[in-house]
Amino acid sequence: MLVNGRQFSGQVDVQALVKDSPRLLSCDVKVENDTITIGARQPITQPVGLGVTFPLKFQQNVPPIAFLGKRVESLIPIELWNQALIYFIATLPETPGARSPPLTFNVAVKWNIPEGKKDARFRVQAIATNANAANVQGPALTADITLNAEKIE
Repeated sequence: MLVNGRQFSGQVDVQALVKDSPRLLSCDVKVENDTITIGARQPITQPVGLGVTFPLKFQQNVPPIAFLGKRVESLIPIELWNQALIYFIATLPETPGARSPPLTFNVAVKWNIPEGKKDARFRVQAIATNANAANVQGPALTADITLNAEKIE
């Protein structure tokens, strides 16, 4: 999939995460076609928010960005963040300062004037750290997310 000249790959097994997560046990999760829907599990016995549907495919039709130089900031598509957030909610330990297991995805960048006519390939690793203050009841979950990228030859 191509996004602004970037290709992202990686997918999370959402149903397995929900099944194994104490935080998400009360949620009803459906993965159908190219979407994930998360809502309250039936029967509903208290007020709850509306269900939310997230796309699974990373498809955006955005023209390439022209730039000079070998460094450019790039946005991670919201479709990938949707899955990453579910992953972090499901796997982040309750202890303040504790870290989630890493979430890794690959990115291929297509340059307008490529060196050696090759895409630049990167492996990106995201790790969430529980940023809740000790002995504070709310918010239920606060996290800092650290991203590290390394070039793949």
